[in-house]
Amino acid sequence: MTLIKASRAFPHLIFHVEWMVRPDGPSAEYVVQNGIVLEQVERRKSWYLFDDLCRPIASLLPAHLPLTLAQRAGLRFEDATQVIDSICQILDDPRFTHSPYQPLRNARKNGEVQKTLEVLVKQMEETARVLDFEGVFLETFVGRSIGKDALDAVAVDITEENLSLDTVL
Repeated sequence: MTLIKASRAFPHLIFHVEWMVRPDGPSAEYVVQNGIVLEQVERRKSWYLFDDLCRPIASLLPAHLPLTLAQRAGLRFEDATQVIDSICQILDDPRFTHSPYQPLRNARKNGEVQKTLEVLVKQMEETARVLDFEGVFLETFVGRSIGKDALDAVAVDITEENLSLDTVL
């Protein structure tokens, strides 16, 4: 309730909260603005090694931020990198590497998968440094949300560039 009161005092701010009761849940996440819970989710969660694989969830916060499509695409790319990295962390975790089931696993395949994923994460991190979605999405082409005014601006920009609308879309 204190957070809801604080959000009323600062209505232009968006508050984001994640919490978890240890060791075996539940967990919850919610987004609040101007005293209103905009979105929330509650689910079972634990410290189980494979929990992120069995109960994956993306953050609710980005959906409530004033981001362009290009910025949202960049965040999704970052999410994908983090998902793959979390699998690498599982493969490195002592609960996995020292598991009583370790002798039953295919050691060669385990090593190949781990190496492949590590290379993939490094490639994605390097790609993220240079990947730029600006100008890829129509919204970023005109610098504002899509609406009648924005579409008119696109038509003007395209005409000035001697391009057809079909070329941009």
